[in-house]
Amino acid sequence: MSHLIEMARSRGIREMFSLDDAENFAMRDMAQALGFRRETDPEDGAQVIHRLAL
Repeated sequence: MSHLIEMARSRGIREMFSLDDAENFAMRDMAQALGFRRETDPEDGAQVIHRLAL
C-alpha cells in the first residue's frame, strides 16, 4: 500500500480513498497506520470512508 501511495503522489493524484464496511477492523487499522482519515459514509451508516490527502 505504501508503494501505491508513493506512485499516486508521483503521478499528481491528490487524494486516495476507500469505501469499507464499518466493521472491517483490519482495514481500519491499516488505514490508520498509513495516515488515512476515517468518516462515516453519509449515505450508508454501515460503511466508512477512508481518505488520504496526497
